[in-house]
Amino acid sequence: MKGASSRILVVEDEASERQGAADLLRLWGHEVEVASNGQEALEKITSFNPALVIADLRMPSMGGIELLRRVREAGLTTSFMVLTGYATIEEAVEATKLGAYNFLEKPLNPQRLQVEIRNCLDGQERDRHLQVVRRRLRDLRMRGELVGHSKAMQKVLTLIAEIAPSAASVLIVGESGTGKELAARTIHQLSPRSAKAFVAVRLWARRRMGSRLCASLRS
Repeated sequence: MKGASSRILVVEDEASERQGAADLLRLWGHEVEVASNGQEALEKITSFNPALVIADLRMPSMGGIELLRRVREAGLTTSFMVLTGYATIEEAVEATKLGAYNFLEKPLNPQRLQVEIRNCLDGQERDRHLQVVRRRLRDLRMRGELVGHSKAMQKVLTLIAEIAPSAASVLIVGESGTGKELAARTIHQLSPRSAKAFVAVRLWARRRMGSRLCASLRS
């Protein structure tokens, strides 16, 4: 089954394995480039700008971990998966520290490869959306719609940024005048549903020690 198309670079010194992986990825709808060694991969990462690099751990002159290190030293955040038939714990730890998304054992299991690629690319999309939300949240603060610099307020703003991309229902609880509706409107403005109408719904939640006003939203 084809998923969302993305650019993927396959780095493998064994021609048959390199071609086999590339053919499989193209079958799934991805745009694919290949490299037979680390140096060629560095050049193609710059020109091709892949969303994901799938690189063999052990290759002549420059293996997958060294390639990953060079990419990180260049300030690039491209996602990496490392392929290996065998790896030491030290290599796994080093690759993880450098930000490798995962280790995949050879020979490749196509079903697992597809799942790992989908998870990796979905994670990238979530990160991009979160960055957009944080920028929009900063803009709202600059316009004076949200004020406050205390640790508690920073915690609220961080929570809003994390919640806004979600499709989950949100219930905001607090005393009268604490800004529940403003928080709800901000979540709505930063959400994928921002183009739809915002409707404030106020509910009274009775507790043992008294009543507390709750705010919810529909869009």
